[in-house]
Amino acid sequence: MPAMVRVGQIQFRVPANASPQEIEAVKARADATLKRLRAGESFAVLAGALTENPQGKVAEGDLGFLPVNQDAWLQKAVADLAPGQYSEVLKSPVGYEIIQLKDKRDPLVTPYANARGAVLAQMRREAIRQGSEAYAWQLAKQVGVTVEIDELKSALPQTTP
Repeated sequence: MPAMVRVGQIQFRVPANASPQEIEAVKARADATLKRLRAGESFAVLAGALTENPQGKVAEGDLGFLPVNQDAWLQKAVADLAPGQYSEVLKSPVGYEIIQLKDKRDPLVTPYANARGAVLAQMRREAIRQGSEAYAWQLAKQVGVTVEIDELKSALPQTTP
């Protein structure tokens, strides 16, 4: 399992094609929220009230555990935080965010002896899936299967394996 971080998030979204004034207004809301956090208001309460991420709103900003290397942006955001600390206002792919590091988990490496059975079972399932698909293509080619419904034609590859 990869290294994981549990994060809280207060997200302020910038609309697509936003004007410079609209962008500045979103940034000002994020800055005002950071001031409220620094004044002692609860991250969870502010996240529940202000975040524009629907998933985070329901959970008072808690996004749960995420792989730290899933997103370079997230990795950079939490790199210097200790559990319980929150970031400055950060520019993100959707606007501005304040991230709170709630917990960290180091990566877990499963010993080979413990993982061997699961890995072999997964390899068998994949081999069966690939073999079944190849056999189905072979039969379709021999029989001359064609797709007649226009909406489904794009699902059929142009060339068969």
